[in-house]
Amino acid sequence: MRYSTQTKQTDPIDLTDSQKSNRSFFEEVAKRASRRERECALLFVGGNTAGDHAIRRAQAPLRFDGLDTFWSHVALVLEWPGDAAQAKGVEVTPEPLDPRLQVPERNAVTPFSLERYFDAGRYRNVAYATFRLDEQERPRRGSAPKPKLEAVSRRERFRTAALDPNRERVRYPLHQWLAPWLAFRAAPTSVPNPLQQGVPYPSAAFCEYAFAAAQVDVTPGATAANTCPETLWSTLRWWTKPLAETGVHLRVWLSLRDPKCDSRPTYPTPLRLDGGDAPRGG
Repeated sequence: MRYSTQTKQTDPIDLTDSQKSNRSFFEEVAKRASRRERECALLFVGGNTAGDHAIRRAQAPLRFDGLDTFWSHVALVLEWPGDAAQAKGVEVTPEPLDPRLQVPERNAVTPFSLERYFDAGRYRNVAYATFRLDEQERPRRGSAPKPKLEAVSRRERFRTAALDPNRERVRYPLHQWLAPWLAFRAAPTSVPNPLQQGVPYPSAAFCEYAFAAAQVDVTPGATAANTCPETLWSTLRWWTKPLAETGVHLRVWLSLRDPKCDSRPTYPTPLRLDGGDAPRGG
């Protein structure tokens, strides 16, 4: 649990009512954000499968209200030159598009196209957060000046780290962290919540790693190893002013169609695979 001294939360730009599809949501973001901003960004999604709901519930202990989070996954977007469908990113996900690419030697990181998340029925909640980084990090008031960065920009450091996920493998063993989360997704009533066992959610930890390379702390105030999408989301809401003081400027867009984590397709699902009736026990 973290506590921010920022007294008022920063509200994202809510596009829920105006955008009828995820594709139109991303196209609207493209109109409002420059290419440079779009290509240094966090993508949040909230899915509605049973596994997604387990992940959303697992993050509730980190919230002051104890409610399920909007988000089941977070990823990095690195390229978005034109059509939103062709925007490219990298992620650590329990459901990679091509499981053959999720290998130990890449620390479980796989590429994706933004088109993957166009399905609004599957991904009911979406958000997009852009980061504009000053080339020289500004020191906080009252602190000693930071040493000057090398000629490589902060954005390039972020991108380089995202494409080389083994650089901090001892600190971020993403591939190892997937195992307990896969078990929890499958059996959340039988397997302990990994966040409460000190195991970060790999997708969020990967984002934390990449931004740390650019000297951007996306988990300020965190004192335990429980990074997750909700941790990053609360940073976007409650740590915007401290981040701005270090040369990090945020803009966030949001579309929520399932804010209460209660949307499951064809729920309740028939117990029989042929759709026939069967007694429900327990």
